[in-house]
Amino acid sequence: MSKVNLDATIQTPQQIGGNNAFLALLASGMDVNSLRTNDVLQTREWLQFDTAVVEASQMRLSGIADLMAANLTYNVPNALGTTVIQWDDVSHMQEAEQSMDGISREQNDRIEFNASSLPVYITSKDFRINLRTLEASRRLGQPLDTTQASDASRRVSEKLEKGLFQGPGITISGNTAYGYTNFPQRNTVAKIGDWALATVAGTDIVSDVIKMIAAAQADFYFGPYHLYVSQDWWNRLQDDYKTYSDVTILQRISALNEVTAVKTSGQLPAQTAILVQMTNDVVDLVVGQEPTNVVWGSEGGFIIHMKVFSIIIPRLKFHQDARSGIVHLS
Repeated sequence: MSKVNLDATIQTPQQIGGNNAFLALLASGMDVNSLRTNDVLQTREWLQFDTAVVEASQMRLSGIADLMAANLTYNVPNALGTTVIQWDDVSHMQEAEQSMDGISREQNDRIEFNASSLPVYITSKDFRINLRTLEASRRLGQPLDTTQASDASRRVSEKLEKGLFQGPGITISGNTAYGYTNFPQRNTVAKIGDWALATVAGTDIVSDVIKMIAAAQADFYFGPYHLYVSQDWWNRLQDDYKTYSDVTILQRISALNEVTAVKTSGQLPAQTAILVQMTNDVVDLVVGQEPTNVVWGSEGGFIIHMKVFSIIIPRLKFHQDARSGIVHLS
């Protein structure tokens, strides 16, 4: 996630139309900075809240953070004014032909494109502070209590992570946003058994992972892969791979050439593992707004409303022949 932006323009109430958030956004062309003004909070107070939001958001991200670290992102300008994005899923041409003269009549071929769409939804959490509390902080020279901002940011991050792994459950005009575990084109593999049970050996667990890799390779996705496992399976991976082994199950999985990371996520359903090829023809993040705090007033200015919101949406892709670099073990 990004660092606190101290260079954002702080506008005056006259520039944005007072405390009316609706009018402020319209007047600014849906610029989020129109709700980040110094008519309510001072610059020092914005810094305290923004620092709390950024630090808390980074604590709860695993899958989202991995995609950002790999630069698997697609930036959308003016995301607040965008409700749907479109792109093309593509097919592959047939294999090339070989001949001695290179002029044999070949089958005419072309790539086919199929438009896909994704709703651009907002993930947010609201909270509020009392005007008297704010004034008391200023009068006494005490730092603001940013507990609410931190908690709101954590809730947003957890929801973003859940959306990546389970999908947000949002469909607009027939366009559905999916996650790793409910993407219709994903590959599915049946587990040997519950990895948490002692009756399932370390060799069985590694065998399951190899089956996942084979499923991805059968669809012509050869890595690199990240493997995510549910928390009920994570601790088991710390056990010895075999009796009296000098490596753990986790180390044995990590030794597979194609697997570059093995992690857990609290947003994966129990008894679940996901293998993902970390390339942009498989998945990327639509990024319209990283977690940000905005503010507006009500009740004659006695109540200060605050919202931590983000527009970060997983975009899962497939080829028209239904091949996918996502494998779901359950």
